[in-house]
Amino acid sequence: MGRRPPNPTVVAEPEGTTNGTTNGDDSGEAPAPLTTAQRLAASTASTEVPPDRFGREAKHFTETRVLNRDVRIVVEGTDSFSNIIGSVYYPDGDTAKDLSLELVENGLAKYVEWSANMLDVEVKIKLKNAELQAKKEQLRIWTGFKPPVTNSKPIHDQKFTGKVVEVVSGDCIIVADDAAPYGSPSAERRVNLSSIRAPKLGNPRREDNKPDKFARESKEFLRTRLIGKQVTVEMEYSRRISTMDGQNAVPVMNSADTRVLDYGSVFLGSPSPADGDDTSSAPSTGTQPKINVAELLLSRGFAEISKHRDYEERSHYFDALLAAHSRAEKAKKGIHSDKLPPVMHITDLTMVNSKKAKDFLPFLQRNRRHTAVVEYVFSGHRFKLTIPKETCSIAFSLSGVRCPGKDEPYSSEAIALMRRMILQRDVEVWRLLPLCFVHISIFNI
Repeated sequence: MGRRPPNPTVVAEPEGTTNGTTNGDDSGEAPAPLTTAQRLAASTASTEVPPDRFGREAKHFTETRVLNRDVRIVVEGTDSFSNIIGSVYYPDGDTAKDLSLELVENGLAKYVEWSANMLDVEVKIKLKNAELQAKKEQLRIWTGFKPPVTNSKPIHDQKFTGKVVEVVSGDCIIVADDAAPYGSPSAERRVNLSSIRAPKLGNPRREDNKPDKFARESKEFLRTRLIGKQVTVEMEYSRRISTMDGQNAVPVMNSADTRVLDYGSVFLGSPSPADGDDTSSAPSTGTQPKINVAELLLSRGFAEISKHRDYEERSHYFDALLAAHSRAEKAKKGIHSDKLPPVMHITDLTMVNSKKAKDFLPFLQRNRRHTAVVEYVFSGHRFKLTIPKETCSIAFSLSGVRCPGKDEPYSSEAIALMRRMILQRDVEVWRLLPLCFVHISIFNI
């Protein structure tokens, strides 16, 4: 029977000793286990993701409008993971409002291109415009937003009337300004149609630069509708493009191989009977002419919409252009169809050798009168004509007339006058002597 050993003496820890260490040295003892509350807090902190900026505001915006309320849901489609994509409309008095549009307008949501492609064109346009407006006003998620630098600049308060003297391509025309002296070379202004792109004509002298599909039809459509017609032009923006890449925009610093083009909307005062239902349905007013030429081209399938980046200048009537382009796509008109346009080969007799040119002589001598189109004005009395029936182009001089030549006084005035009178017009030429075309009649002056 022995005695119980005495209890060990407990020595108080010196001040400054914490967590099992003394004077900075490890004690070797394991730390105390975490409590249940501590483990729960640690697990929650590791998985919680902080909300995006204005995320809570967007959730509150949606809850106050649709939570516990009757709404209408329109299923637009599904994505690649079979997630349903749709639109939600909630009642607001006697009207139904689109929740997506409301979120974008208030700067609480962004426009998403891939899912917006499932929507109707009109709804898609509204969403895109709402986002642009929210960016301009820097609402909520767009606070501090700085628009990117673009190569386009707006043109303000430039509106004029004039007569179309030349169609350069399916999206470019030359208009003689009524404010300038009649027949003056300075009166002609080159106007590119805003926000559209017509098929390229190419270069007929180069085998590797052939015209695009429906390029000739696009230009001919404008020629028959516009040449000699009075139009109203609203200049909208200018854009610096590369001379090598056509209409592709380039950085401003590469100015050596660039040029600046002016873009605008061109309007006809009255529709042509051949236009039919392709003209704009918007009624004309005292300030807005009736027919937008760009819209007319798009509705016939002779042009495409230009793909503008955000904050790039565009047509003031861009929504109407998008709607016309959508109608042409659905109807498969023009460039949207699977059919190829009819092929028309024109032999330029001014560029071939004499033997080949003589092969056309019997056909030209067969008829005394020929219907032609004036393709180019070399001087006041020399022109280039295309005779569609004979599939050839010829050089032509007026009989008994000589206008001032190059660098002679009034040479440019004579050319400007003839351009305004007969360029790209349907004309009739008479052969009074063999190989001598001496008379020209102009249709529809």
